[in-house]
Amino acid sequence: FVIELSKKNKVSGNNTSGNLDEGIQIQGDKNRVTGNTATGNGDDGINVVGGDKNKLSGNTATGNGEEGFDIAGTKNTLRDNTATGNGTRGIDVDGTKNKITGNTASGNIGGPDAIDAAGPSGCRRNKWRGNTFGTRFPDCLK
Repeated sequence: FVIELSKKNKVSGNNTSGNLDEGIQIQGDKNRVTGNTATGNGDDGINVVGGDKNKLSGNTATGNGEEGFDIAGTKNTLRDNTATGNGTRGIDVDGTKNKITGNTASGNIGGPDAIDAAGPSGCRRNKWRGNTFGTRFPDCLK
């Protein structure tokens, strides 16, 4: 499922499984991705590629080949999502001014359950609050 260079779309209530690449991929701004399940896809479960002001909430990513949620961009919101048993990381954020709150990530295989690609400076560049992670990098992620 791909939304490319498009704004203000709503992706809701879908079940994506067994795709060779991402389950859901968004490239654009101000999209809403809510209540979806991405399971057993070859790459990421849900991927935001450089989009801004997207909102992802209430999604589940389980058993995907790479990250459960791979988020790149600015001012995106990742809230109340769950990532378990993915091949690398549960939640991977690369960007600035993103809000990551109320998410759960555990049991992801190839890396920490949550990572901010900026390392320790990511704790200043993005807002990580009220999340539950089995493992995380850097340690300042909350």
